[in-house]
Amino acid sequence: MASQFKFLVVEGCNGVGKSTVVEYLKGRTGASSFHYPPEFLAFRREVNLDESVGPLPRLAYYLAATMHLSDLVRDHLKRRHVICDRYLASPFSLINRRLGDHEG
Repeated sequence: MASQFKFLVVEGCNGVGKSTVVEYLKGRTGASSFHYPPEFLAFRREVNLDESVGPLPRLAYYLAATMHLSDLVRDHLKRRHVICDRYLASPFSLINRRLGDHEG
């Protein structure tokens, strides 16, 4: 049986207004909203992940963060709509671009 609640992801580059759109939609729909969990973001800053860690370990980090986030989303979808500011496509696009930067 399909859930009556929907899951929406707002993807895009840094600084284009994803968080603003998510907050607007959250206010209009009463949805839960998520970004990557704060613990993951703190770790990312602490280790300077995007600048000092290679593409494949970064991918593992983003996959772990998304798996954790998916548990939160799944739980909230039982009660209401859920909107995420990024999910999996954005990290994959960053990883793919950076992998290409290191080749050749």
